[in-house]
Amino acid sequence: MPDNVALLQIIHRWIDTASRCMTSPMSMPACKPFLEYVLYASAGIATVLLLWTGWKMVDYIVLQLATQACIAGQTAAPWHSITLHTEVRDAKGNLLAGGDFKSIPLPPQKFLELTGMRALPANWQARFYKP
Repeated sequence: MPDNVALLQIIHRWIDTASRCMTSPMSMPACKPFLEYVLYASAGIATVLLLWTGWKMVDYIVLQLATQACIAGQTAAPWHSITLHTEVRDAKGNLLAGGDFKSIPLPPQKFLELTGMRALPANWQARFYKP
């Protein structure tokens, strides 16, 4: 590992070479190794940026397709009933009562229209209207 003076000399030589090669023609033989290094580093950075951009675009397209499929599924499908099975058992596990109920989920506005209510009770609003 070089000490601080040697490291500063390396950096100074690199800056000197960079300034000399940026102001001279590209065909200058002394600048060929430097320009190749810059070319490879630039190509590597460009490749990483292009791959990252492509990954983000694929991620965005997949997200958009999933969102469209979800919206299409919500708007195209009618409200389906949900069957609820309930059981009441005692401490020993004996069945005391049981039943199957069909429930059809409704949006809050549709529920208000069907029931003739003006507003939902306060304790119900917390379930339907989440901030």
